[in-house]
Amino acid sequence: MAKYSGRLANPPIVYAFCQIRFPPVGTIDETKATEIHASLREHYPHRLAQNIVEMPFVTGIGNPTPTLRQAWFLYDRPKSIGFVLEPTTFAYH
Repeated sequence: MAKYSGRLANPPIVYAFCQIRFPPVGTIDETKATEIHASLREHYPHRLAQNIVEMPFVTGIGNPTPTLRQAWFLYDRPKSIGFVLEPTTFAYH
């Protein structure tokens, strides 16, 4: 475990304590992301839509093929915690 004291200035690595994934019922698209954000807006006012490149690595099977998918990030006011909404899952981090 890394040892440090105080707050890191321009940290090269972000420490992730926990990320919990939940499978939603149905798929999440722009309309559903907007509806979800509307119900969480009071505590998570910041919303950022972003494309994510995923590169799955499977041992012994050729080169990884990148895939592009849409994701929506919902952040609290200090932008320290929030949700990641993806088409097939959402995560609290």
